[in-house]
Amino acid sequence: MSTQTITEFLEARIADDEMHARMMAVIIPEEPAPFSSTRILHECAVKRAIIANWGPHEALDGPNLLAVMAAVYSTHPDYRGPWAA
Repeated sequence: MSTQTITEFLEARIADDEMHARMMAVIIPEEPAPFSSTRILHECAVKRAIIANWGPHEALDGPNLLAVMAAVYSTHPDYRGPWAA
């Protein structure tokens, strides 16, 4: 089981998304809009801004924004059930 905080988990998943988007941009330079690497990279930047502005709120007594964001990655092996939104 991972000892990552929810913030560390999200940062790692966002980095994975960025890496895949950059790889796709090289393979398929003009993807359809919903899967555009440019859109995905923008989404990653927005997620990082949300995390940066969320502050040191690690308490997970109920659903919070970071837990909701982490739920997208619930099939990842490092996802921890207590983060469930």
